[in-house]
Amino acid sequence: MRRNNSEKKFKVSVFHKEFGDHFRHGHEEEYKKLYEKIISVCIKSNFDPTLFNIEKNFKNKIEKFGLDFKGSLLPPSSCEVLVEKKRDVLLIIKTGTRTSFVGQNIHIIFVAKDDYSVEKIIKSLEKIKDLKGLREGTYYDYISKTDFDEKLAKLSPQGKILDDKKNEEIFISLYELQNRDLVKQVKGMTGFPLTKDEIREKIKFDKKDELLKQLINKDIFSKTYRFQCKNCERTLYSMDFKIREDAQKALESGSFICPNNKCRAKQQAATIAEVFFPTEMALRVSGGSWLEKLVDLELKKYTPNVWSCRVFENDEFDNVFVFRDKTTVVECKDTSFGQKDLYNTIVKARNIEANKIIVVTTENLHNNVSMQIKKVNENEEDIKITVINGSEEEIIKKIGFFFERVNRDYVSGLFESRYLRSYSPTRYLRRR
Repeated sequence: MRRNNSEKKFKVSVFHKEFGDHFRHGHEEEYKKLYEKIISVCIKSNFDPTLFNIEKNFKNKIEKFGLDFKGSLLPPSSCEVLVEKKRDVLLIIKTGTRTSFVGQNIHIIFVAKDDYSVEKIIKSLEKIKDLKGLREGTYYDYISKTDFDEKLAKLSPQGKILDDKKNEEIFISLYELQNRDLVKQVKGMTGFPLTKDEIREKIKFDKKDELLKQLINKDIFSKTYRFQCKNCERTLYSMDFKIREDAQKALESGSFICPNNKCRAKQQAATIAEVFFPTEMALRVSGGSWLEKLVDLELKKYTPNVWSCRVFENDEFDNVFVFRDKTTVVECKDTSFGQKDLYNTIVKARNIEANKIIVVTTENLHNNVSMQIKKVNENEEDIKITVINGSEEEIIKKIGFFFERVNRDYVSGLFESRYLRSYSPTRYLRRR
């Protein structure tokens, strides 16, 4: 089903609770009592159970929440589906799927409009003794997080830069392409600091003076004072002064020789010039770290299970995250992403048993790389690749679309999966 862009968006919120030994196999009756309490709380909160079949009315009810169905719609035998009429909220209660345990864990899933708050009903559910301490996220996300906290505990050198709070202002400023370009151009012209006049002459930016002042205040550019020949305006690179007065005193107490051998001035004279150059940290961040940090911040808007700039065995990972029972590796490139990069990323992803790869790049992919990714997605069952490219604004938007699609697929899969257990507490409740 294709969604009309004019339709209101729905967000998915998932909570889970894992249970102890008292819900092992042989204690179905206790589990049914718990399930009955959950349904009772939901009904008191204005949720109505839907028809427990796959009739057209049922399908229409859940499709309007933006869910896509690629396969046959199956009876959700381990789920209870409820709808809150007034605010159009879909609530799904899903039992655990491990066959050795009956109800080892439970998921409470909300599909609701963006402005709907689940806090009130979650607090009501937590009043049930066995549901106290509901965790946000899926049960398997929680298990995977425990595993990756250990596997990906070591920060890469880049990770130490990302985690340092002192660098936050630099990262925020360099998310903007204009600022990154200014850093690269000033550094790339001569390899030496430039005066304001040189920057005005050689760099094509509007409001350069204002921009430069802002970046100096954020430790992206450093400013020093040097001697400058009055005739050819070449600066003397062998002496730097942090304070103008110190430079002036040094000039008055000695003589000046222009460093330009072609300068023909009969009388060598100098003035004091301000010169600017990017800080070492700004060069590192603008060289690619900014993208890893941008992706890190965006991922954390959707899941707390994120590990950025980490090392596992001999592999360095830009970003890894766990979301809706899937592990995803993110490879960031502020340059072109080639076939060798693709091969290395697939190997790294398989080394940590990741299910998905996201390639984030600021440039378009070469046709050969696009074709290779297409082949992987068509022929490999264990891994799928998504490409996100464009400007920083486009990258942020596309990351949001990725999570929206994963959420829809996750909920839709509850009604399509052929591995749902036949045990259903709700069928027991309805027979009573």
